[in-house]
Amino acid sequence: MTVSVGIFREDEALRDLVSGQGFEFGTTFQQMRLDHPGPIAVPDAPAGTTPRTGAYDDQTHRATHAVMTAAFIGQATSSPYDEWLADHENQSTFDWSQVTLVERDGQVLAAC
Repeated sequence: MTVSVGIFREDEALRDLVSGQGFEFGTTFQQMRLDHPGPIAVPDAPAGTTPRTGAYDDQTHRATHAVMTAAFIGQATSSPYDEWLADHENQSTFDWSQVTLVERDGQVLAAC
């Protein structure tokens, strides 16, 4: 049986608890932290583009899927739209209001 649990290396109490239950660590990852001395100014959008936050309709959902799929060609396999949409909407941490799109002449160029 494999159990996936996210534990930070510095969290010795949780690491000890998990080890005490007989589990072994199989994979580690590095967490990067950048501290900034103050607020960071939001950059201006590239000329001719319009950033838009929030993706509330099917057309925008499909455009988001298309641009995300295109961005990762050769690096990851994308799910078909209906499966991708269901996966996102079933995540308690996902919120369409936090999606940001960059558009030019009504075409979505980027999504985050």
